[in-house]
Amino acid sequence: MINIKAIFLALSLLYLLMPVNSYACSCGAKPSVKEAFNAVDIVFIGKVIAVQKEDWFNKNTLQVKESFKDSDNYLLNKTEVEIWSKRPWGAGCSGGMPKGYSFIVYAKKNERTNHMIAHWCGRTKLIPEEHLQMIKGIQLKSDDLIIFTGAVADKKLIKIDKRGKHRLITFKIDEILRQALTPLQAGEVLEIRAVDCAHSFDKGERFLIEAFEGKDRTGKPGYYQYTKTYTLRCYATTSLDEVKKLRNLSILERKGKQNGN
Repeated sequence: MINIKAIFLALSLLYLLMPVNSYACSCGAKPSVKEAFNAVDIVFIGKVIAVQKEDWFNKNTLQVKESFKDSDNYLLNKTEVEIWSKRPWGAGCSGGMPKGYSFIVYAKKNERTNHMIAHWCGRTKLIPEEHLQMIKGIQLKSDDLIIFTGAVADKKLIKIDKRGKHRLITFKIDEILRQALTPLQAGEVLEIRAVDCAHSFDKGERFLIEAFEGKDRTGKPGYYQYTKTYTLRCYATTSLDEVKKLRNLSILERKGKQNGN
């Protein structure tokens, strides 16, 4: 017997990893952790315990687990908070929050409604541990897609053009979750092209990486040469160290307040 509820939940989770330009809106590149942190009023980790439909929005009730930023003491002494997000089938850029899952939430107060809004064009996302477990449980059909965890070993800027900033990021592979066309092994290093991607890719930072394997063609007709390349799927690549970065930003913010900045 088909479990309709389980299928719907799986589709909702897949929605969280889909490219934003596949919706009826376009977000462009997502902000970096620091940019997103500075642009919102609250940042915290919370577990979704209830979801209520309100017109085109979901009113999500989350159990607060850890707070990183709390402008105007919105989270002070609260164990549960309400975060509003656009329904997944709506026309906005906000994502859904399935019940029972934990999220890193970046939310900003709407001055008209006083609601805290988590926009999909921001960085609200599943916590890295649950994101990783979800990826392991999904069967993807693309033969040229590799998924792995790894740490940044090096990075360099190639060029800047109308498509954005091109960087080559070298990762040391920790665990391969899905092989692409060319089999790879843990411990190998892999150079991946990142185009207009907001991640800072700090040396040593750990990521869950998705990339497409392809080929670059050079030379003249009849004398073509092909070089294997990997291109980062930026919207589906997530930092496994994002929580650590948020803790550091939280400490810096508190110090700034104490110094009157």
